[in-house]
Amino acid sequence: MELAFGNNPSHSLRLFFSSYLARYNVNANQGIKNELLSCMVKCLTTDKQSFSVWCQLYTKHLVASGYLLEHICNEWSELAPLFDKKLLHETLRSFSVTNEEMETQSNRDGLAHCQAATKDLVGRLTRASFPWGLLIFLLVSVVASIVVYDVLSSPNWRMSRTMSFLEHYGIFALLEQAWGRIHTFLTLAAG
Repeated sequence: MELAFGNNPSHSLRLFFSSYLARYNVNANQGIKNELLSCMVKCLTTDKQSFSVWCQLYTKHLVASGYLLEHICNEWSELAPLFDKKLLHETLRSFSVTNEEMETQSNRDGLAHCQAATKDLVGRLTRASFPWGLLIFLLVSVVASIVVYDVLSSPNWRMSRTMSFLEHYGIFALLEQAWGRIHTFLTLAAG
């Protein structure tokens, strides 16, 4: 299949996306449906113009779009790093507006499915992940504060608990050795 995409899939997959979307049939066997969904995801993650093609074909292929959205939701933990989040969010916003406009029309097969999948995917995109950076910053700040307090409350640096800890575990000797090498290197580089 990779051969069919040509030398530059990032510019050719948009041409395949519409065909995959049109071929998706709810009554087809599960293997074919899974393959088509995987191919559509590959198009979206490789060729960013596939998103605009999808927006143009969304109302025409509402049922297939609903299943594609559901597939992306179900596989989000694996697919998240592959997607351009900003582009996906803009596409979902466009779908949400289209869904609202289509609510007034009658006989729209797949609309409820698309609305639910769009809402779920928007929720996954906007849900904040755990703030690891903030946690690390706070942890380093607390440790630094404790060290500063210990050093300032001791009569001198050598008598602080921090210095005792560093000497006891051999960390101070390693730091002295590293500083000696850095100093030697800087002296050679400057002179």
